[in-house]
Amino acid sequence: MRKEDIVRRLETVFQHEQAVVLADTITDAYDTLVKASDFSELKMIVAELGEAQKRTEERLEELAEAQKRTEETLAGLVEAQKRTEKNVADLAKAIQLLTRELRETRRELGGLSRSVSYALENEAYRFLCLSPIMPALESLKGHRRKG
Repeated sequence: MRKEDIVRRLETVFQHEQAVVLADTITDAYDTLVKASDFSELKMIVAELGEAQKRTEERLEELAEAQKRTEETLAGLVEAQKRTEKNVADLAKAIQLLTRELRETRRELGGLSRSVSYALENEAYRFLCLSPIMPALESLKGHRRKG
């Protein structure tokens, strides 16, 4: 309703100045009132916000599930890392043991080599001493000294 229409209606019971003041007051009050269309708009906004909240909660739930899977995967990786570290430590111990055993084998092989050398040398000397060649070698040895 227009202000002029309100003034005309009020002039039927009030003086013109009073009707104008009352019409101004009524129109000001009406302008500041919440209208039914405002409520409809608010209802629509609230409904949209509710839907957005629902989607947000669903997404948050998905993220929580993804976080849980990530934490489970991380826990598995931590366990795998622990096993790997243990295996590496075991391998390091095995390498140290193999290194010590290799040194011992080398030492024993060196001793065996010396023993075989001495045995071969003794056998060769015995063979030469018991051989008929020895007197001939002795005579050659004597010729060298003379010469």
